[in-house]
Amino acid sequence: CNSEGVNMAIASALSASSSPYDELISHAVGSLDQAEHFSSPFPHIFFRDFFPKDFYEHLIRAYPAAVEYEKITQDGRRTALRLYGEHVERLEDQVRETWDAVSAVLTSAQVAGAIRRRLADAAAAYERTIAEALA
Repeated sequence: CNSEGVNMAIASALSASSSPYDELISHAVGSLDQAEHFSSPFPHIFFRDFFPKDFYEHLIRAYPAAVEYEKITQDGRRTALRLYGEHVERLEDQVRETWDAVSAVLTSAQVAGAIRRRLADAAAAYERTIAEALA
């Protein structure tokens, strides 16, 4: 996969859909819908191919420079790449478009809804536990 091809795919998605990232979001939701569900040792899902293969290969090559990460411990041994809001806007030009797409997918209502659907049993169990504790 070449970077120009992925950029063209992103540009094509921008012009062809109501949301610039509809195809990526749809792919992610499909991955979540097909996820394996486990109840033990706690409710969780295991999903594969969250992003299309070509996009994922591009994503791996478009990793932001270490200076783009924020220190989350005082000694700087732990860092984070925050993928929301103004944090993405601060990334280097050559990787910003790719990581903006990642942010859009991860923060989309459709992906959140798919996760909630797949883990509905866990949410119901949690609500029962809270209700019992308050009773």
